[in-house]
Amino acid sequence: MERVQDLTRIRESLTRMQYEYVRPLSSGAFGSVHLVFSVKYQQEFVVKCIQGVKCSQIENNPEIKSLLMLCHPNIVEMYDYWQEADCIFIVFEYCNGGNMHDIIVEHGALPFGSLLSYTKQIMSAIQFCHTNGISHSDIKPQNIIIDKHGRAKLADFGLSQIIQGGAISAYFHGSPLSLAPEVLKKVPYDPFKADIWSLGVTFYIMATGHAPWKASSRSDYLNQIVSGTEIYYGGVNPEYSQFLQYMMDIEPSRRHTAVDLLSFKMFEDKSLIKKTNSGGFSSHLCCGFSKKSKRLRFHSSMKSILTFG
Repeated sequence: MERVQDLTRIRESLTRMQYEYVRPLSSGAFGSVHLVFSVKYQQEFVVKCIQGVKCSQIENNPEIKSLLMLCHPNIVEMYDYWQEADCIFIVFEYCNGGNMHDIIVEHGALPFGSLLSYTKQIMSAIQFCHTNGISHSDIKPQNIIIDKHGRAKLADFGLSQIIQGGAISAYFHGSPLSLAPEVLKKVPYDPFKADIWSLGVTFYIMATGHAPWKASSRSDYLNQIVSGTEIYYGGVNPEYSQFLQYMMDIEPSRRHTAVDLLSFKMFEDKSLIKKTNSGGFSSHLCCGFSKKSKRLRFHSSMKSILTFG
């Protein structure tokens, strides 16, 4: 919960920058997110407020540094940023279609055509990141958001890393549910290969409506990741299943690159891929979801799994 004095300070800074405060959206360990209205541009934006930072830290903020290098239709767009006292403000486009985690909890697995479309969009975003030497480092359903046109956007680059010359990383952060085994083991790793694993976990959840491993606790779940417990792909389209297996190989060197993965023939079949560049999310997904009774059982199990970490 945002403290009253902090919220007052945030609103005052936003007013000075010609933004009208609308409402809070979320808060977490790294700060808070708010919906605002730009007086200058006459439209809504999202502002992330990161508090408790030093005066010089805006220059080294990973999200700002990464997004200044990235311009892609499936990566959330940053419009402005500034620092006032110990608070960094970052202004993003407002994507009002929700995030993939909440959509799956509400509706279950995605219909196959929409799954392929969103997979291709986010895969394209990751390829662009990696081509520009950037590892997202926190890929999960919560960080895939849907804009007003129904397009998927990769968001939250707060843990991103800029990698030069094939450097190996010793940066062991992220959401445990989606972390690659080598990151959980805290051994130096290739951040691009770790991104591919996390993306594979995310796509598996989108395809099935549940996490890749069944577990009664967070520790049990993480142990299954590290030990390489076999993943069950029953009910998943055969070609999509093979696609996922190339991503979630416990041996990083065997994981395919984003370029390789985008060459799968299923992405070339326009009859399979549902168009998602017009209209809202619900307009092209609602007809393909599971029946209500199945959604409710799924809803309960997803809450217990996706709150790990």
